This record gives sequence, structure tokens and C-alpha cells, in this order.
Amino acid sequence: MVSPQKLKRVAAIPQLLRNRIRGPEDLKRFPGLKSAKLVTLDVFDTALLGSVAQPTDALALTAWRTNQRHNLNLGMQPLLEARRTAESTARQKARATGREEVTLDEIYATFPGPLSTVAPLMHAEELATERDICSANPAVLAIYKQLVASNTPVAFLSDTYFPQPFLESLLSDSGYDGPHQVFVSSHFGTSKAHGALFAKVAAQLTLQPRDIWHIGDNAQSDVLQARRAGLQALWYRPKLRRPTHQDRTEYARDERSLARSLMAGIPESLQDQTSITAQPWKKIGVSVAGPLYLGFTQWLMADLSDFAPKHIYFFSRDGQIVQRVYERLRACFPLAPASSYLMVSRRAVVIPALERVDEVALEHFLGRGHQLWLPVEEYLTRIGLELSACETAMIEHGIPPGTLMDTEEKRDRLRSLFQFLEPQVLQVAKQERLLLSRYLEQQGCFDHDASAFCDIGYKGSLQRALTPIFRANTEDLRLRGYYLATSHHIRQLAGSGGDALGWLIDTDVPEYNRRILQTGVAVIELLFTADHGSVLRYNETQGKVIPFQAPLGLSSNYAAAATAMQQAALLFVERYLKAFGDLPPLILDRELAFPALARLIDCPSLAEAKAIGDLVQVDGFSANGANHGHPIAQPPAFWEFILKPSTTMKRFLQAPWRLGFLARLIGSPKVAFAAMALRRRLEFRPKSA
Repeated sequence: MVSPQKLKRVAAIPQLLRNRIRGPEDLKRFPGLKSAKLVTLDVFDTALLGSVAQPTDALALTAWRTNQRHNLNLGMQPLLEARRTAESTARQKARATGREEVTLDEIYATFPGPLSTVAPLMHAEELATERDICSANPAVLAIYKQLVASNTPVAFLSDTYFPQPFLESLLSDSGYDGPHQVFVSSHFGTSKAHGALFAKVAAQLTLQPRDIWHIGDNAQSDVLQARRAGLQALWYRPKLRRPTHQDRTEYARDERSLARSLMAGIPESLQDQTSITAQPWKKIGVSVAGPLYLGFTQWLMADLSDFAPKHIYFFSRDGQIVQRVYERLRACFPLAPASSYLMVSRRAVVIPALERVDEVALEHFLGRGHQLWLPVEEYLTRIGLELSACETAMIEHGIPPGTLMDTEEKRDRLRSLFQFLEPQVLQVAKQERLLLSRYLEQQGCFDHDASAFCDIGYKGSLQRALTPIFRANTEDLRLRGYYLATSHHIRQLAGSGGDALGWLIDTDVPEYNRRILQTGVAVIELLFTADHGSVLRYNETQGKVIPFQAPLGLSSNYAAAATAMQQAALLFVERYLKAFGDLPPLILDRELAFPALARLIDCPSLAEAKAIGDLVQVDGFSANGANHGHPIAQPPAFWEFILKPSTTMKRFLQAPWRLGFLARLIGSPKVAFAAMALRRRLEFRPKSA
């Protein structure tokens, strides 16, 4: 049997939907608002948004901060339980006297005996924590400023145990700095939830309830109770379905669940809830890239404290965003080594480091050519060879100018051609090596006996190429590379090449992470790419060696998308660090940071697959900055898919991100994921005897 309460809630749904608003534009639907004598705004989850997933997680963060700040060695859990017990006791006492609300002072006055001496410390920390995790809701701030500009009186109403002066300060610091009043339930002893607070405020201001409009996020407290009290009420709900407890993590009970709460709450507080058609760059930045950058950098800084290098060099272009996060974290870790952003690339470093044209060199020369199918001359000019001096050799090897390298047989001929041209290749390498060495000297790379490198990985080719140059100029040099991921090839660095560590994957382990990243390399590179072109070589200008960069060209949209994600990611980093005040923040290890990345690569939304898939991934190895590339995951039109299935398959195999391609082609990321999983199982099925 359906309860009367549930029937009432169901009956109220049409009314709630009619009065639902998402932002200031929706206010135009309510012309009566212009004649309001007062507009009241709810505070928490309406005017102010928190960085934690659940409001009560602010108490867990308070407990953690109190324990850390005062070196209590009690742990987070005992303090959290004491705070909850104190509030329960205070509310029982208040109800015995006929009051529906308590004050923060009353809560801490009933702190359990053994921890009563800690109460003043935690009391102060709770207020400080609330300041650090609260920020203005842009949509509601815009509503507030619109009301103030129209000379409409504004007030804030909140069900809270915080004192009124504290809430006034919190709102003012968050940008609500116009004329307004603040009313809190702890002052009146009653609440919006029970309905009586609305009447008390109206009486105090000598206003008729019908002349007051209230805006809040809670359907029961802010809308239904307000209307029962005679007010006009608008339901602020940007999304009809709010994240459930399962979506937003369990209540924080330990350090890991507290970190998860921040990882869920910060993106929610930073999302533009009113924008439906915008590109998903901000969402990806705050929910995927931000935790990834922060976790990677925290891991890096932890190991640097053991390795103790004198300097760390972040390789362009993928290291740019990591260095930005690193420099922000140095405020928390002042003993961390100084950093530099080194303008290097595969093209600018690998060619100068060549001593012979071996299989490793050939792998670099051919690069991504098997995906791009470039003309033969492009492979020669990209490493600095003069075509006029190579034309005869090209013809003799059966690949004259204009030949497209679209078969393995042609590529074998190209390998043979490079080996034949080894003297010319090594002459180019010798000329470029001198300029590279001078550039590194200008950057102070030879001034330290212990240095670290940072890049996203995977084989350590830049570290392998740079190490001989570093060692030739610095005796007894210690080197270590730090990478987002490393393959088993990194073991070749052992000894003279220093050593290397990977965070998400270390020498292809764990296997699950390796599989995800291997299929999503194009997505990873987008997340980490810088806002400038790749370094092609070095030129000397007025006695100084200057890196020469490729123009962005076709990749301008690619770089713009990466920049938008990274700017949003830095907002996540700032909010995360601020949540801990001036204390070192909790570490986001790979088990915390990786699932969001795995979700993006393996099961993106259609909006994510389209936005990323339409970008052109540009070849960065070209010597002249020529732009060659394929869209990351762009399927053909439906008619082409039907009429030319072989062309579709060819484009699928060439797509840098096959799952994104298939998700768009099928129209369902989940079906695409299942299809790719089946394909992998069939590929690795053992042959029957």
C-alpha cells in the first residue's frame, strides 16, 4: 500500500516541474518576480557549492585536518564519531526545550568527555574547513546580481547550525557582496524543513508571505514548505536527476573515501549546469584530467624526495601541464627540486643522437607512417636529407619520388634505403648534435650531478637519446626518468641510461592498465599536449641557440581543446589543494585516479567520442612542420558505411582511437565496448590442437 506521504510527493511533481529553474534566464518565465518585495535564496547547495560529494563529508575533512594540524595521533575516525555524537546529543537537548535547531557552540559544548579538550581545536577547524570548501554557484550568483541590479531586496535563508555572522562573511567572501540580509535557523530555533522559519522571517520584516519569493534546491524544504507558508517558491535544479549516494561515493569514513569524496564533489561544483550543447572539455578536465595530473605529480614528488636530484626537467610538449601542477605543489613541498621546461622532441633529439642507422633508428624514421601512408620523400625530408642528393638512390630502391608508403613491401624498401643512406643521415645528426648540446648547456642541464626527467613515456626514447650528451658533459651523473607509463623497452636504459619509473604502468604492469592505455594513446596524448607546436630542430640566432617549432596548422583545434581541458583541470587542482588549507593534501594514487581515465577511453559518452574523435592528431616528427594526420575517431557517413564497407574497415584500422570510432559508428559506447571486448577475446583465443 502506498503511504500518504509518498502520494503527496508524487502529487507535488507537476508543481515542482512548473517552478523549476536552472539559471538566471529561466526567471523570465515568472513575471510576478518583478513585483516581489523580497527574494530569499537558500545558501548551501544553492548559493554556495561545496567541494565534497556529501555535505556531511565536510565533517570528515574537518576531523582529518584537526588531527593533522595538531599532531593528535588520534586518526580521523574517532574525531568524526565524537563530532557526530556531540551533534546528536545537542539536538536531543534542543528538542527537549521545544527547539528544532541547535547552534555550533551547543554542539561543541556537548563533546564527549575524553575528547572535550580537543573540542575548541576542532570547532575552529570546522569553520576554517567550511571556508576552504565553499565557493559561489555561478548560476545563482548571476541571479543574485541580477536581483541587486534591479533593486529587488534580497535575503539568504539557511537551515544551519553555523552562526549568522559566519554565514554573512562566507557569502561576502564568495562574491555575494551587495545589499542583503542573512537569516539562519540556529538563531530562530526553527527551520525551513519544518516550515516555521519562513513565517518568522516574514514577521520580523513585517512582510506578507505572498510578497516573498524563495529560491532553493531542496524540493521539500525550499519549495513545498515555502508554499505551505504562503510564499512563492522556485525550485533550483539544474539537473533533474541528482547523483545518488552510489554515484557520489559513500560517506567519507577514512582517508581514501575522503579523497574520493573530493574527486566526486569538486567536478560537480565546477560544472556549468546550464550549458547543454557546449563541448565536453571542461567536464573531461575536472573529472578526468585534473585527478590524473595531480596524482601523477604527487607520485613524482614523493619519489623525488628519495632520489634527491638537484633539478628536474619536464620534456615538451607533454610535460608542460605536469610542470604547472608541479610548481603549484612546490608551495606545499618547498624542498622539492627546482624545475625547467625543456624544449625537446623526438625529432629534435633522436636524430642528433644517432650513431648508426639500426632497427631503433628505423623505428623512429618510420614513426607513425604506417598509419599516415606518406609519400617516400616526406620520410627523407623529415630527418633533414636533401631530396636532390637522394633521388637516384630512391629510384634504385624501387620507390621513386611520389611513391606512397602504403604496403609493408614498400616500407621494407624504405628501410633498405635508409640503411644505404646512412653516411648522409649521420652527417645530418652530427650537425644537429652540436646545436642540441649548446641548447642544453644554455638551459643549465650540465650544471648538476643528479637530474630527473619527466614525460608521459612510453619507451624512454628521449631519455635514451639525451643521456650520452648529459654524461659527456657531467661526470658521475645520476639520472632518473619519471613517466606516466613505461613499457618493457625502458629496461634498455639500465646502466648508462640511468633508470626510469612509471606511475600508471611500470614496464607494462599492471596488464589491465596497459591494455587501456594502449588502446587510448590518442586520448592520453590529447590530455597532455601543450599549447605550442612540436620542436623540429634548433637554430642559432645572435650567438644563442633557439628551438624552432612547427606551426600548429591543422592541430590548432587540437591544441585549443587540450588547453580548455587543462585550464579546467587546474581548477580541480586548486579546489583540491584548497580543501586541505595549508596542510599537505591527501595523495591521489593510481587506483583512485585511473578509473575515470579508463572510463573515458573504454566507455566515453557519445558527446566525448564525437568531440575528441573529430580532432586531427598531427604527426610531430616532420622536419618542415608539414601537417599530416587522421581524425582521432571519425567514422564515415551512413551511406558510405553501407555502400563501401571495405573503406569503413580501412578507416577503422587507421583510427588512432578505435573504440571512439566504433562508438560513433554504432551510436552506443556500451555496445562498442562489448564489441571490442569480444574482438580481443577472439584475437587471443588459443588455437585448438
